[in-house]
Amino acid sequence: MKAGYGRLEIVLGRRKETIGLADTSLGTGAFIWSGNALPIPQLQVSIPAFTPVPFTAGILSIQGSFSHGWFNNLGPVTHSYLHRKTLYGRLSPPGWPVRFYAGFNHQVQWGGRSDVLQDTTIIKRGRFPDRFPDYVNVVTGASLGYDKTVDTARYSFVDRYNRIGNHLGTIDLGIEADLGSFSLFLYRQSIYEDGSLYYLINIADGLNGIRLRNLRSASKLWQIKSIVLDFLHTKSQGGPKFGDKDWERGADNYFNHSQYIDGWSYGGQAIGTPFMTPAADSRAELPRYQTRGKTGFFNNNRVKVFHLGLEGFYKNRYGIRLKVSVSENWGTYPAPFQKPVRQVSLWCSAGGPVKLFGTTQADISLSADRGKLYRSTTAIQIRLRKDLEWTVRR
Repeated sequence: MKAGYGRLEIVLGRRKETIGLADTSLGTGAFIWSGNALPIPQLQVSIPAFTPVPFTAGILSIQGSFSHGWFNNLGPVTHSYLHRKTLYGRLSPPGWPVRFYAGFNHQVQWGGRSDVLQDTTIIKRGRFPDRFPDYVNVVTGASLGYDKTVDTARYSFVDRYNRIGNHLGTIDLGIEADLGSFSLFLYRQSIYEDGSLYYLINIADGLNGIRLRNLRSASKLWQIKSIVLDFLHTKSQGGPKFGDKDWERGADNYFNHSQYIDGWSYGGQAIGTPFMTPAADSRAELPRYQTRGKTGFFNNNRVKVFHLGLEGFYKNRYGIRLKVSVSENWGTYPAPFQKPVRQVSLWCSAGGPVKLFGTTQADISLSADRGKLYRSTTAIQIRLRKDLEWTVRR
């Protein structure tokens, strides 16, 4: 269900979304919320489109959202919640061919119960903190910081040492330029999960992308409309050690968590980039690490991915799209692969109108995986779409 009032929008239910500055059609997908998993049911209030800020003469516009969501009750932790907020700004001086973007997103898994987890250092009485003051701490990202007044019957050692819930997100920058017949979009998403980004020791990690879009009118034969180049790097994670010193704030173990041991997943799939590999999807001989008596959900989160996306048209009628990703994978710090595991993933499609039952849209797609991360697979999809209209007369 969706309702709007002016620039505001309210949504209740599931809706496919992507979060962050990135190309979401030809690229690897946004790092933290890529649309890879089934959408999580949420109650969301948002400003979905960039909206001018009063008294800035249209130079500054903002876009943002605030959500409360519900994870499903499958797995070792049930009845847990999602908190998410985003805020992005656009600076567009009048007459300039350049627009600047900046913003952040913040996600938290919090609350919930578990009959599987028994260790009192991570959970108390089978329940994670879920009262309103806990929600305030979740929203603000406040740390309990060894507060001696905290109720130790409700808050575990992990809650007191770190923060309530599993916090993660990205800080994004982007620039878009009009170059006459082309537009250029550059973007960067920097990752945070612990304190590594604050101390800049995981600054090498992030999603970097370039999109070049052809703005010229359609040609008679071949025309390339968009080209996207992405480079995803998550190998650093602040280094292999986590300690009390500033330079020891590493071992982030992206998408995994010591309390929410199914990690940043929903319905068995990564909520973020699909290049973080669930243990269940990768080859059985690759190492898995154990956490709290259970196999860690993601056994591969230290990766380098080089990605090319391309879209074009033939005679302005037949569309062609191509995505190729080449990745190097190192596993995780707790259970590294013995040597880098390489993987090539390919997807391409072509389609256009055909004379079948009148006029029908036909598409054919081919996808393949080759390498040592997944088992080798090939798939073909054929799709036909016919739009029908009826007129009712009285």
